[in-house]
Amino acid sequence: FLPRGRTVTFFLSTPRSTSAALVGAVRPFVPDEGQFLRISLSGGDPQRIARAVNAWAEQLVNASAELKKRHLFEFEKTLSQQLDVAANQLRAAEAQLEQFRVQTITLPSGTSGAPATAGAQPALDPVIANYFQQRIALDELQSERQVLERVVAEAAGGPINTQAFLQLPTILNNAPQLRAAIDELSSRQAMLRTEQQYLTEANPRIKQLTEAVRVLERETIPRITTGVLSSLREREPELSSRLESESSQLRAIPSRTTEQMRLVRQAVAAENLYNTLKARYEEVSMAEAQTTPDLSVLDTAVAPIWPSSNEAPRQLFLAVIASIGFALGLALLRDRFDRRFRYPEQATRELGLSIAGTVPKFKSNRRGTFQLETLSQAVESFRTLRLALRYDFPGDVPIVLSVTSPAAGDGKSLVSSNLALAFASAGSRTLLIDGDIRCGTQHTTFDIPVTPGLVEYLYGTAGIDSIVRSTALENLFLIPRGARRTRAPELLVSDQMGTLMTAVRRQFDVIIVDSPPLIAGMDGYALGAAAGSIVLVMRPAVTDIKLAAAKLEVLDRLPIRILGTVINGVPDGGAYRYYGSDYAYNEQSATETITDLATPNGLVLGA
Repeated sequence: FLPRGRTVTFFLSTPRSTSAALVGAVRPFVPDEGQFLRISLSGGDPQRIARAVNAWAEQLVNASAELKKRHLFEFEKTLSQQLDVAANQLRAAEAQLEQFRVQTITLPSGTSGAPATAGAQPALDPVIANYFQQRIALDELQSERQVLERVVAEAAGGPINTQAFLQLPTILNNAPQLRAAIDELSSRQAMLRTEQQYLTEANPRIKQLTEAVRVLERETIPRITTGVLSSLREREPELSSRLESESSQLRAIPSRTTEQMRLVRQAVAAENLYNTLKARYEEVSMAEAQTTPDLSVLDTAVAPIWPSSNEAPRQLFLAVIASIGFALGLALLRDRFDRRFRYPEQATRELGLSIAGTVPKFKSNRRGTFQLETLSQAVESFRTLRLALRYDFPGDVPIVLSVTSPAAGDGKSLVSSNLALAFASAGSRTLLIDGDIRCGTQHTTFDIPVTPGLVEYLYGTAGIDSIVRSTALENLFLIPRGARRTRAPELLVSDQMGTLMTAVRRQFDVIIVDSPPLIAGMDGYALGAAAGSIVLVMRPAVTDIKLAAAKLEVLDRLPIRILGTVINGVPDGGAYRYYGSDYAYNEQSATETITDLATPNGLVLGA
């Protein structure tokens, strides 16, 4: 029962298309002895599969029986036609003999004078009988030769009309090879007509039967006929010479005796041919009535109790493999079109940057605190970065660099503040300038008032001594960003900024400028030009690699030395497993490492 309004989707298939699909799935097998045929079919419904195979086997047996019956029917039809011709020839021969006897009954005969028994021919003198037999043989030979020559001439190199041989029963009786070839031709023609009712001309069986009929019609029968004709031509001169020598003694014998013997012999030959064809016709008729197929079903198909094969594990395995392949393909496709920075090779090969250092990804525990191992790795990463940058500058000049990133969220403030802490903890007089005059947060990180700061100095409302602030860590000083003003970004390229950088170079060993991201506008480029050197901070899965490439093209046109890139938030393992440190600190050594920085702000873990 279907509710109203429900749509049921179905499809139709013709019997022919369904049969073609089943034939494509069936697997026939013929053993080496070739006497048995095994049919197998696999599917998910064993009962239905067994019924289909049994129906095929039954139809195959029925078709075999029908084909055999059709063949016998066609053969019987051919024999019936030949039998009619032989009957007509027999009646004609008997009529000619009877007419001859009626016409010559009152004339003397060439008999030996012995009384004739009832139903028997009168006996002739042996010499006369021999002459007559030879004369009859010569006449028949000449007649047969003429008929054969006419048949061959009418064929004109093509197939010979085998029906003409039925008018020459003597030739068929004396030439068994010719008679066998004609019978074989009749059988092949009947078989061909039967097969053509079921098969097309392109079928190998039809081609084989057609070739056999062609060979019999155009090669075998013409060759045998030519041989018989040659034999008759060779015998004719011999008989003619023999009769010529005896004709002087037998010229007085009436020719009617010769004609009578010829007619008798012709009637006997026609009767023998008719009896032979009739017996063959009755044999074929009886075989047709008792036709049994050449095939039989020895073992019917039975639905198996257990399945022959279990495809579930294989399908599950293929599903797993396909899922893995799909996932790998999807991952490769996503990686191909991913615009985010993910691998260190992208920085070195695609952007042409050297990796100055890496910063591990900070992972807090459930209570929101960081483990000592995490703090130790962070300290070591900035120490490594400090060492790499130290040797990018001559030893007699201060280290001046700007830290920026392609876009916000890459962690450039984290890197600049902790890098300043690393230099200060090493004993270098370090100045951290918060150049992000729009959104700088370094004053919050080090708990220092935001004003007066860099903006106030650029506006001329504060001096250098009032904006340089000391922090809780010895040797570390900070210039906060100052108050936000509209024209502040334009002052970054003013002479005031150059004067500031010149003044602080004389007072500090290390000057680090926390610049705005390059996407923010001209601020990052201006501060980079003022410092002369720049470090680019990138973060895996966050930084847009295309954006970074575009910003680097702009930097290449400015008088700025790019010191390399710092990869921030590096995950554990993967492509970055060779860039981190793996020191086995115990609790005491880790505590000492953090204490070496000697300030409450010894390590900045915020963004």
